[in-house]
Amino acid sequence: MSSRAIRATHYRQLTEKVDGFFDRVASREAADMQCASGCSDCCQYGLSATVAEAEAVADVVAAMSDAERAALQQNIETRQQAAAASDARCVALDANGRCMIYAGRPTVCRSHGVPVRLLDERSLPVISACYRNFVGRAPESFAADCVLDQTTLSATLLAINAGATDRFALDELLLDLLEQA
Repeated sequence: MSSRAIRATHYRQLTEKVDGFFDRVASREAADMQCASGCSDCCQYGLSATVAEAEAVADVVAAMSDAERAALQQNIETRQQAAAASDARCVALDANGRCMIYAGRPTVCRSHGVPVRLLDERSLPVISACYRNFVGRAPESFAADCVLDQTTLSATLLAINAGATDRFALDELLLDLLEQA
């Protein structure tokens, strides 16, 4: 089995776990989770992808029809112009705020919305979530099994990428993939 195939298998297993985690939190905390199709407040311009994530995005783009690729191309160009005018939304979002590469979106996109434990600028752990979710609740009120640990997720992704720290700007990656198609 090739290293790409092994990486793809492990990355798919990781995304299934992250998606399952998100679904469990959304189910358990339905009253406090506002995430839904078309909500794109967390989807910011300037995202990057690891090698495994870039390969997953490439697979999604390769499976698109010519019309879908043309729409994505036009969307990217529109988003890049908007970003220059300070509308800093992700290049993969369509006009309705839906992700055009949803099936292959990077792990950071999959974890938006749920409580996430990450390190602040002083390397102290803090818990954060989308400002629309868990309004009026203190981070201490989250069940421990409903908090995603960013350090663990990042370390797992690094291992899947066989230690490669290469990152690809999502807009440039998508444009390159569309040019190759």
